[in-house]
Amino acid sequence: MPSRSPGSPGPGAPGRERGPGPLAAPAPCAADPAGATANDPAHGLLISDTGAAECAPTVINAFARPNAGRPQWDVTLPGSTVPISALDAMNDWVRFAVRTPRAPFTTSQLPGRGVPAATLAQGRALFQAAGCASCHFGSTFTLSQKDFVSPPAAAELATETNPAPPAGVTPVGAQFLPRFLRDVGSFNLGVLGAGNPLGANIGAPEKATANLVAGASTTPQDALGKDHNLDGKGNGFNVPSLLGINAVPPYMHNGACETLACVVADPKHRTANGTRPDAAQTAQAQALIVAYLRSIDGGTPPLARTP
Repeated sequence: MPSRSPGSPGPGAPGRERGPGPLAAPAPCAADPAGATANDPAHGLLISDTGAAECAPTVINAFARPNAGRPQWDVTLPGSTVPISALDAMNDWVRFAVRTPRAPFTTSQLPGRGVPAATLAQGRALFQAAGCASCHFGSTFTLSQKDFVSPPAAAELATETNPAPPAGVTPVGAQFLPRFLRDVGSFNLGVLGAGNPLGANIGAPEKATANLVAGASTTPQDALGKDHNLDGKGNGFNVPSLLGINAVPPYMHNGACETLACVVADPKHRTANGTRPDAAQTAQAQALIVAYLRSIDGGTPPLARTP
């Protein structure tokens, strides 16, 4: 088993924090001048920003603090005498070791049995003609690429709790960056009785994960994706990458679609919620786009952005 010890900030690439879970009530920490923390020091890789191993960090928020180089547990693997910063090592492993799933073979890779190159070329052309490449473009097939050094400017951040939402609406208070959101009319997509039908209506209701307080589950709050407080921000979602999309069903943020054909069949999605002409209304056009989507992997040539 690896051994661990308190670590100090070291070099590393930005990534997603693996922080401790919440405590039932904030706990004081004599070693931390920041005072009480609501985070549990017994869970997660991050420790207090003072370096005190017995305390959790008082702030675990990717927008308030950079993810890399924070005080964290050092881990010494079996057979080694070199301690490594655990969180930074995990981030680098995700960045460099986790590869994009391979797409189905084409006819050039599997003659006589693969997907015809002409089919993929037609699908790619339709994908661009339909305006899909206005959100899914470049080598990562998404416009959502971090373009700032943490933390972002405070003026760029928003929440659905400030200003306060109308009575009876209880959104989660998480921060988000509105400029990265795109609205394709998919909030509560395919949720039975929610007024946004799709296919078999198997979508999960848009609720945030319930918190545990003193071992009891709280009432789930309304999830992000909708402008709950009516301040003109918050409608839409962060655009996902299409790399390896064939291998990761179900689709849409709430699992409303089990297949890519379901995604492409949604007219709101095809037209960016009615803001673009519908260039793929026929079943044949949609099937060609689906074939192209299934072919997107790490070796797919990048797409130019559609205006």
